[in-house]
Amino acid sequence: MGKSRSKPPAETVLSLSRHPDLLEYPEDARPVDSHLHLASTFAKYRETYPDGACLTLGDFVSRYYAPAGVETLVDVWCEPSAPWREVADDAAASERIGTTGPWSGVRYRFVRGVHPHNAIEWTDAVEADVLAGLAHPSNVGLGECGMDLHYAHSPRDKQREVLVKQLRIAVRLGKPICIHTREADEDIYEILTAELPRDQRLHIHCFTDDIELCRKLTAHFPNLVIGITGVTTFATNHDTPAAIRHLATLAAADSSPASPDRPHRFRWILETDSPYMAPANLPRAEMGLKGSQRVPHSTSAMLPWTAAFVAAEASKVDGVELSVEDVFRASRHNARFIYGV
Repeated sequence: MGKSRSKPPAETVLSLSRHPDLLEYPEDARPVDSHLHLASTFAKYRETYPDGACLTLGDFVSRYYAPAGVETLVDVWCEPSAPWREVADDAAASERIGTTGPWSGVRYRFVRGVHPHNAIEWTDAVEADVLAGLAHPSNVGLGECGMDLHYAHSPRDKQREVLVKQLRIAVRLGKPICIHTREADEDIYEILTAELPRDQRLHIHCFTDDIELCRKLTAHFPNLVIGITGVTTFATNHDTPAAIRHLATLAAADSSPASPDRPHRFRWILETDSPYMAPANLPRAEMGLKGSQRVPHSTSAMLPWTAAFVAAEASKVDGVELSVEDVFRASRHNARFIYGV
């Protein structure tokens, strides 16, 4: 007989209070979640809480994202068949109406591409849908696309082929690119450096690979930023903290003033990748989590706990001393630089 599933925590677990080190966000440090899968997060919420308070995606955002102070969401549509248009049009209509009703108080933007897991499903029809997504007024980039040799759901050659197709589309249209890379260091570096101009705006999503890849990519592409998710707080993850320290080392040697025409000297960008990878340093007792209970999914309200870890890790570098506010300020600058949000 299989193990019975533990009872999920009360829905109130998602109503996080502000982080003690950042109770109020200065205007230039308001959170931008630069990478999340909003529809998947809402589906996970409805699965966990079928009688929950939120019946629509807009209600979900208004209840759990706007009160958390989140300024902008960059949603990711990377399945070959994805209902991006319905969500983007609904959010855009709400934004035009103003500050009341679903989606109130939060800007919605999205990127559109095909994930390496789904590369084998690329067709002319999928390409046409990707192009339609990139033409939508709320679109801010192409992604996530890339290489994943950990799972290898699509053959390596097909992943390379579809990645190159998407990179060429992004360059032709002048779009920023969100890259997924996992255990494909040689492939991703070879392809990116061969296909992209050095000044390409790039977001390496959820970096968890070898520090050498981080060093090579940041050296080659001056307009590249490294995505940091809650996975950086996991005890088993050593690569992402090493990347944070590398970015802090680069920043310590850079005395250039902040400019809208370049990344912040701290070249990270905060993201959740929700519904995945809730930070391990969340305040369990305050949230009402007991025993082995886990947060059912991550939300953008959890970004401050990732930021707190980043601040502590970066401050291990000589000459660097950062607050949570500083981490958010750099991330927001980079979200504006990469995606224009």
